[in-house]
Amino acid sequence: MAKKPHVNKDQLDQFSDFDFGTPWTDNAEDTEWTKIAPVYLQPNPHNPRLILPYAISRAFFAGEITAKVAMGEFIQVVFRQAKLAGRVYRAVSDLLNLVESNEEDKQVELSVHEQQLLELLQLAQTIQQNGLINPLIVIEMSDDMHSTYRIVAGNRRYWAIVLLRHFIPNTDDLLDVIPCRVISDDTTVVWQQAVENTARADLNAVATACQLAILLFEANEHTIPEGLISYDFYRKAFNLDLRSHHAQQYKKRIYSAMGGIKRARFSQIKSLLKLTPSALQYGNEQNTPSTILEKLCQLNDEEQKTIVADAIRNHWNHNRLLEEINYYEKQNLANDEGDKTATDDRHERSFANRIRRVLLLNPEKVAANLENIEGSITAARARIVDLRQMLEKIEQALSQPKDSR
Repeated sequence: MAKKPHVNKDQLDQFSDFDFGTPWTDNAEDTEWTKIAPVYLQPNPHNPRLILPYAISRAFFAGEITAKVAMGEFIQVVFRQAKLAGRVYRAVSDLLNLVESNEEDKQVELSVHEQQLLELLQLAQTIQQNGLINPLIVIEMSDDMHSTYRIVAGNRRYWAIVLLRHFIPNTDDLLDVIPCRVISDDTTVVWQQAVENTARADLNAVATACQLAILLFEANEHTIPEGLISYDFYRKAFNLDLRSHHAQQYKKRIYSAMGGIKRARFSQIKSLLKLTPSALQYGNEQNTPSTILEKLCQLNDEEQKTIVADAIRNHWNHNRLLEEINYYEKQNLANDEGDKTATDDRHERSFANRIRRVLLLNPEKVAANLENIEGSITAARARIVDLRQMLEKIEQALSQPKDSR
C-alpha cells in the first residue's frame, strides 16, 4: 500500500552551520512569485531522485519526447508489468480503484513501478482537490531565443500535474499556469537539493549514492555535463575524495548536507558507486535495499551484469536477487579455496542450477514473460527452438563418459 513520504523537518532547518544559501521560505529576498505555463518548465536533470524510469527520463531530457509522452510511456510500462501479475488496467483510475477496494485486507502486492504510479496518482488527486499548495521552486534558464525555468524543488509535483492534466478525465483545463517561486541564486541549488533529498525517508540507496556523487563533483570542481547524468558518469565519483586542500573545505558541509552523516556512513554510501551502470539503474528503479547492493558490490563487473540481466528478465523480487548473489558468493569462496570447478563455466553452472528448478515454473507465466521480453510471439518461438536444440545437445553430452566431455 502507498506510504506517505516522511520528511525530516529538523534536517531541513539546519542551514545555520553551513552556507547552503537562504532556505526557500516565503519571505526570502532573492525570490519572486509568478505563474508559469507547463511548457516553459523543465524538471532538473541533475536530481538523482528520478520520478520516471531511467530510459524514459533519458529520452525526455534529450528532447526526444514530451512530458505527456514520457508519462504515457511510464503508464504503459506499469500496465505491462501488472498484466504479467494478472492485473489488467485500462485506465490509471483502475489502479486507484484496485487499491481502494483492497484497502482493508491489504492483500495486493504492487510492483515498484505500480507503487510509484499510485503515489503520483494520489498526489495528483490532492492537487485536483486542494490546488497546488506548495509552489514549485524554479530558476530561470535563459538564452537568446526564449526563457525556460528549471525546477529545483518540486519534480514530483510537476509530474503529478502532467498526470493530472493529460491522463485523468475532465482535468485538462486545470493548471494552465503553475504557481512558482523564482530564485535568482543558483550557487546553492546543489546543496539545498541534497538537504531536501536526504531528508526524505523514501530516498533509496542508489539515489543517495548518486546525490553524494554530485556533491563530490562539486567539492572537486568537476563539471557535470548538461542533460540527464548517466550512471557511468556517477561512477567516476568513486575515485574522488576529500583529501585535496580545496575538497577539504567541503568535508563537513557534505556530511551535513547528506543528513549529518559520519565518516563510516560516508564510505558506506560511496561504496555503492562501485556498482556497474546496469546495477545502479536496476537498484534505483527497483528500490533495492542497500544491504543487498553492498553484497552485490563484492562481485566483479561481469557477475553483476549477469545477475542484473537475469533479475530483469525473470522479474525477481529482493529475496530472489539476494539468493542469487549468495550463490555467486559461495561459488567464489569455493574457487578461492581451490575448488576444482573452473571459473569460466559460470554461465553453464547457472543454467544447470535453473534446470533443477524448472518444474517449479508456471508455463503460462513463462510464455507471457518470454513474449514480453522478445517483443513478439514469433521471436519467442524462435527462442524456444534454440532452447530445444541446446537441451538436445546437453542430453547427447550426458550419454558420453564424463572424462570425454
